[in-house]
Amino acid sequence: MSTFEVTRLRKEGRLDEAFALAQAEYEANPDDVWAWRALAWCHDARCKGLAETYKSRPTADNLGAFLSGLDATVAMKPDEAEDQLCTTLLWRVVSVLSTLGKNPGGVDVPAVADRVFAAVRDLHPTRPGEAYSALFNAFHRLRKDWPGYVGFCDWWNFQNFRPEDFVPETYNGRQQPVSLAEGAYIAYAKALLAAHDGEGIRAFLPRIEELADAHPEMTYPGYYVGKLLLAIGQRGEAAVATLRPFLVKKRSEFWAWQLMAEALPETDDLSLACLLRAVHCRTPEHFLTRVRGLLAARYLSRGDYGGAREQIDLVADTCRKEQQRVPHQVELWQREGWYAEAGGKGAATKVDWLRLTDDFLYADRPSCVAVVVSVNAEKKVVHVVYGRERQGHFKQPRGTKLCQPGDVLDLRMGEVSPEGRIELFTATKREGAVPQSDYCRWVAGEVTANGAHTAHFVGKGRDRVFIPPQVMTRRGWQDGELVGTLAVYAYNSKRNEWAWRIV
Repeated sequence: MSTFEVTRLRKEGRLDEAFALAQAEYEANPDDVWAWRALAWCHDARCKGLAETYKSRPTADNLGAFLSGLDATVAMKPDEAEDQLCTTLLWRVVSVLSTLGKNPGGVDVPAVADRVFAAVRDLHPTRPGEAYSALFNAFHRLRKDWPGYVGFCDWWNFQNFRPEDFVPETYNGRQQPVSLAEGAYIAYAKALLAAHDGEGIRAFLPRIEELADAHPEMTYPGYYVGKLLLAIGQRGEAAVATLRPFLVKKRSEFWAWQLMAEALPETDDLSLACLLRAVHCRTPEHFLTRVRGLLAARYLSRGDYGGAREQIDLVADTCRKEQQRVPHQVELWQREGWYAEAGGKGAATKVDWLRLTDDFLYADRPSCVAVVVSVNAEKKVVHVVYGRERQGHFKQPRGTKLCQPGDVLDLRMGEVSPEGRIELFTATKREGAVPQSDYCRWVAGEVTANGAHTAHFVGKGRDRVFIPPQVMTRRGWQDGELVGTLAVYAYNSKRNEWAWRIV
């Protein structure tokens, strides 16, 4: 009997006949590699059919039948030369694990995952490869129910991710938030943190740091580098430097500020400022109980009992509203003598949390001098001149005092849109003398008017500078008055030209 006959029967769907012939041929010639392959491919074909049956009817019996077929195939001990067979068999496994993840149906998922892993770890598929990545994805989806996930990752080896595994996939026209590779690193880090595995964390840190450096477009690796550093007791400059780029991306998230506060020395004003910024993020109160607990502890360490009580009361009120138990530490604080005495005092520690945190976030961004030329108070939009023939606008930052025309600001900014919308990082009112430049300068002289008194100026001749009517009204200046004021080189949309004017 030729092995070609087995192949023909198998491809025609006459699997039982093919299997019987292949078994007989192999038993008669156990050292014949072609007889071995004929039987092995029959085992794979049987696994394929069992996987399809389980997919259409995900019952425990059908799952058990597939697992028995898988065990029988692996028992043939394919070697490295049989990578095609092993790779094909992985697709059967991927199909079954995907079905299991969607329809566990009362099955002991961890036990099944353990059994499948024990089988596939002896295979020799193509790696890196599409099937090998699909196998990882299938096990990755079971990670929440499976304690063996870390061991599987160690065996699978993250070095086997393909370039395309670092790119988020798109489903139904929507791009996934993270790629397969990024998700794997995140899940592995979470598992190490949950297990308090200091040795594993130290071994994994260089790998996730390498990922964060190689893929700056990824948001979360840097965050988990910081989490891992904190977990093994490393705080200070190393943790802060790692977390800072992540914080810039996630500056609107309370938990990012909380993590940074924990990385900084507790006595540092910046640590307190980070916690204060965290509670000022737009976040439902029930998410902030831990942050407010940390704030209370920080205030207590400074002897600020009013500030501590204020945070404790907010936590207790939130827990009552959410019908949750008040944290044990909060209950202990409420029983202490200082708590009753501190009622209604509020925080005595005054920290300019917005300025401190903004300065920390954008310390590496160059600043420029900008002059406010107009303000839309209703929409809180500020129009500024920030360079020679450079003018734009930004939304007044929430929680800050509205700018006024003539204010001089130190701006840290990013890109400016074609419409002039400024990506604002920080805006700090500048105190003291304004540096002379080609777009802002100090002028002094007498207020003069044209013959019809329809236009006013400061100075005379070529050096005179136009005073817009609204500025004359706002400043209350009169003809002939001596004034010293700021002039800017701004755009006049009515005349479609750049010119000097008083603000």
